[in-house]
Amino acid sequence: MSSIFDTIQQQLGGNAAAQIGQQLGLDPNMTQLAVNAAIPAILGGMAAHAAHQKGADEIHSEADNHTTPAPASTPADDNHSTRTGALGNVPNIFTGRGDAGGLLGKMVGHRTQAVQAGVAQASGIDKEKAGGLIGMLAPVVMGALAQQKQGGGLNAGNIGSILAEAQSQAHTQATQQSPGLGGVLGSVLSRIQTS
Repeated sequence: MSSIFDTIQQQLGGNAAAQIGQQLGLDPNMTQLAVNAAIPAILGGMAAHAAHQKGADEIHSEADNHTTPAPASTPADDNHSTRTGALGNVPNIFTGRGDAGGLLGKMVGHRTQAVQAGVAQASGIDKEKAGGLIGMLAPVVMGALAQQKQGGGLNAGNIGSILAEAQSQAHTQATQQSPGLGGVLGSVLSRIQTS
């Protein structure tokens, strides 16, 4: 089974980044930088929240709200995802109709502001745009988690370690794709995880 990070990457391929940039008024390079900062920040916040059993249970339970039958996708469906839960609603998320605020709180607990500030700092976009970006990406991340749970690879006992692994993969790729992110993203993640 694909990892959570692999699933997120698949969903953010194609024209997804262009849609994000259009919604936020960012050029393609800045959009990619912001996404590269946001994914590890969201996953880092989730991993920290899941380090405590109450947080792990909350995230694990929330994944059920994003699990729906997943019809097979065909190449013709690339712009109209038919996959699981939030993943199937990617176009709606990118046009601002996703469930952002409440969902993020369930995902990262009290770290919502730290995640938003960290994404803004790491990417160089303002906090309002960082909040909009996180609102678009949070349901995609949760949908990937739901898909992992539906496939039987996720439970309340291992969710913390799976999220930590996904955060590490996202951080590594972000620093490879955007070398300037390296140091600042590392410090942002440390603050998120200790907040």
